[in-house]
Amino acid sequence: MPTNAPRSGCRQAIWTTATPMYDDECATCAETFATFHITHDDLDPDTVSLALGIEPTERHRQGDVRNPRARRLVYWRSGGWSLRSSGIVESRDIRRHVDWLLDRLEPGSAALQRLQAAGCRTDIFCYWVCAVEHGGPRLSPHQMARLADLGIEIGFDIYFTGDDE
Repeated sequence: MPTNAPRSGCRQAIWTTATPMYDDECATCAETFATFHITHDDLDPDTVSLALGIEPTERHRQGDVRNPRARRLVYWRSGGWSLRSSGIVESRDIRRHVDWLLDRLEPGSAALQRLQAAGCRTDIFCYWVCAVEHGGPRLSPHQMARLADLGIEIGFDIYFTGDDE
């Protein structure tokens, strides 16, 4: 069997080049999105937006109120800047969501490296709801190289739907 042949019963994307192939209707996924975070105690979100040339989907400074409508206020312990694919990328393939984030972050890679050198923590966190009892999110080698080049870790928050038998 050729090394790039799909396995029996799987719709497997073949990543032999940097050209991505997606399965936007991924049958094993009910819902997914990805969020890039940058945090630091003294983070100024405006400085991050200016440095990266991107407006965040969420932002806060250390000490900002985290839950303004709650009876007991909770405050952010550190500053944060986030860019989320949810509501923007319409796909059940997490690879498309991750690529969307990386495509926006790579032009500011020098600024991102300066922020990391100054102690900022960076990561991409992926939300994934599994539609069946098997399968799960996957990344391509090219995406893993892009993440490594940017010094960004990736994590997954995985949930399962269906009967609780």
